Amino acid sequence: MRKIKSKNASDTRTVLGLIQTRCSPDPAENFARTAEKITQAADRGAHIICTQELFTSEYFCQSENHDYFKLAETIPGPSTSALQKTRSPPSRGHHRLAF
Repeated sequence: MRKIKSKNASDTRTVLGLIQTRCSPDPAENFARTAEKITQAADRGAHIICTQELFTSEYFCQSENHDYFKLAETIPGPSTSALQKTRSPPSRGHHRLAF
């Protein structure tokens, strides 16, 4: 993501942070990696941050395997609760980021 600098004080651009990472079999490791990228995107000015689908696990959707259903979370759930605690930089004047 590149940081956009505007010379216009009334600029109303919305900056997107798009995150795509590698995933391992360890959901906690994957979550931590994505959370770090979310923080980096926010620090670089992102207003809206989009993660890849299924970012806490390896992509498994090429076949239907009911063992993977146990990876599903409720909303709200552990991931959404943890992401709600992510704050934007104080200098931006926002309390929360949109995910």
